[in-house]
Amino acid sequence: MILVLYTCLKAQWKGRKDQEVDIIASVEGRLVPFEVKYRAQATGAGDLKGLEQFCADRKVDRGYVITKDVNDFSIMPLVRAAAGARVVKIPAPLACYWLGLLEVEAAGRH
Repeated sequence: MILVLYTCLKAQWKGRKDQEVDIIASVEGRLVPFEVKYRAQATGAGDLKGLEQFCADRKVDRGYVITKDVNDFSIMPLVRAAAGARVVKIPAPLACYWLGLLEVEAAGRH
């Protein structure tokens, strides 16, 4: 049996001016936005307008960006979102490892 730690609410969220967020999950009743930027060029604040809008509109203080570069692991502030809002940039291999580890640990508990 696998324990479900999160629920995916939407595969994509669209805001004003066609801004979007790729995945919105609900974790223990808290909305958690994920943006996937799997590409060669670095991801900066200008690439995250949809994520920033979502966080500002929904009063969310944390989001995640899945990146391609294994060295692209950092925390970025979201200027226009709620005070103290930030995103954590996580390389895709590390994000996949962590999700897999959570599933294995959850399965071991049941």
